[in-house]
Amino acid sequence: MIYRKIEKSGDELSILGHGCMRFPRKNGSIDYNRTEKQIITAIENGVNYFDTTYSVSCK
Repeated sequence: MIYRKIEKSGDELSILGHGCMRFPRKNGSIDYNRTEKQIITAIENGVNYFDTTYSVSCK
């Protein structure tokens, strides 16, 4: 994984992030088993940026 250093904090942030807006769904709600596997796989492969932005649902 390639990282970029944040000058202000010294933290190293992965250049690839994992978006958390559309987790896998099952029967109308989040499939927590698949979601957990996705997140663990991302971490194991060096991802340390997770986009957890607030989402407003439009219906």
